[in-house]
Amino acid sequence: MITYVVFIDWMFFALTAFSVYLFRATRKDIARPYKTLGYPLTPAVFIVISAFFVVNTLIEKPKHAWAGLIFMAIGVVFFIYFKRRKLRIG
Repeated sequence: MITYVVFIDWMFFALTAFSVYLFRATRKDIARPYKTLGYPLTPAVFIVISAFFVVNTLIEKPKHAWAGLIFMAIGVVFFIYFKRRKLRIG
C-alpha cells in the first residue's frame, strides 16, 4: 500500500514544483512574499528527481504503479460523484 501512495505522491510533488513555473509565467503581477531559493534551477532539479522516482516505479514495480493509478482514478470518480451530489456532512 505504501508503494501505491508514494508513487502517486511523487507525481503530485512534480506537478506542484511545475506549478511554480506556471504561476510565475501566468501571474506576473502578483506579489511574491516567498522567493524560491535557486530559481529556476531548484524546481527543475526537483522535477527531474521526481520524474526519476515515477519512471523507476513504473519500470521496477509496474503492478504497484498501476494499482496506485487505479486507486487514484477511483478516488477521482468518487470526488466527482460527491461533488455533483453536493453532499454536506455535519
